[in-house]
Amino acid sequence: MFAPVTPPLRPPPPIIAAPKPGIGNAANTGASDRVGPGQGAGGIGDGTGGGGDGGDGHGMDDAVTRPVQTRGKLYWSDLPKSLREAHQGGELELRYVVNVDGRVSDCHVTQSSGSPQLDAQTCRLITERFRFRPSRDASGRPVSSGIIERHGWEPRPEDATE
Repeated sequence: MFAPVTPPLRPPPPIIAAPKPGIGNAANTGASDRVGPGQGAGGIGDGTGGGGDGGDGHGMDDAVTRPVQTRGKLYWSDLPKSLREAHQGGELELRYVVNVDGRVSDCHVTQSSGSPQLDAQTCRLITERFRFRPSRDASGRPVSSGIIERHGWEPRPEDATE
């Protein structure tokens, strides 16, 4: 569940260096508007050519897998009792980093729900509970990656009796 990328408040994790030394800015050239590890100018290939059919121009989208959540959920009952009793939910947008070990760090709210208590609790729970199969680079090595997503806290009818 990915929201459109918005400018982060903090710098993103470092970009993994090119697997081949001495390619200069070749990773930034080609037929695509996206940066990628290939040296080609488009067409078919594995990205190692010096032009012609050297790469597909898709870069990181094809070379790196996205993180996959394997564990962790948020429940209405996780909210502080005062918010549950007032049926005070909300929606917020947040950004966090999935580290190479699959754990979450550096969670921060990019668009508040209007409730600082709700915002802080959401980041705390995601950091504690969520686990991921991390992103992988083209060689299959785990790499850190950032996620931006929206979370909505809305009471369901069965929550009204809590």
